[in-house]
Amino acid sequence: MGFPNIGMHYFVKGFNKLDIRFPVTKQTLIEKAGDLQIKTWDDQYTPLREIFESMVPEEYPNGTAFMCAYTSANLQMPKKMFLETND
Repeated sequence: MGFPNIGMHYFVKGFNKLDIRFPVTKQTLIEKAGDLQIKTWDDQYTPLREIFESMVPEEYPNGTAFMCAYTSANLQMPKKMFLETND
């Protein structure tokens, strides 16, 4: 297993490719992400749009609001995976 924040590094690199300007909506983020895959672990890739789809709210007035939503969604992923495998 890699360093726990390896996903953040690749997320930022992928996000920077999208040329996002704030304010921005979640739908715009999903559309701009297209099929872009980002590295989330040593041997795992995730579509960037899936990360955006898991984020709330629907609109981000600035980068701070966006990063708070990203962090919250990122922290929910292990919980979601655990619940899906233990149903």
